[in-house]
Amino acid sequence: SEPNYEPNSFGPNRGNLFNFNLEARYSPYRVTGLVARHKPNHPNCDFAQPGTLFRKIFCANVKKNTIENIAGHMREVPRDIAERAVKNFFKADPEFGENIAKILGFPGIKSRL
Repeated sequence: SEPNYEPNSFGPNRGNLFNFNLEARYSPYRVTGLVARHKPNHPNCDFAQPGTLFRKIFCANVKKNTIENIAGHMREVPRDIAERAVKNFFKADPEFGENIAKILGFPGIKSRL
């Protein structure tokens, strides 16, 4: 079955976060006020908070369990999607991404970031 959300990894606009089907841009449901999807104007970093959580809050055992849990669930994910996900873990924290990549057998993925 096809995903019912945009953006996604399978449709014609895959890989482009803000180039999506215009039908998905505005809600078909009656609401009060305008409901739309727009590119944010702020420079928020999606990776700072999870990186801080991994580095400063997680103890060694929690880091290990988190890495093994994520990598274990990603083993059946198609490689191109898994590589994109691992790149996000690298952006949060290099150790986080490197250990997930190692378990999944993605040598040299850091060099392609």
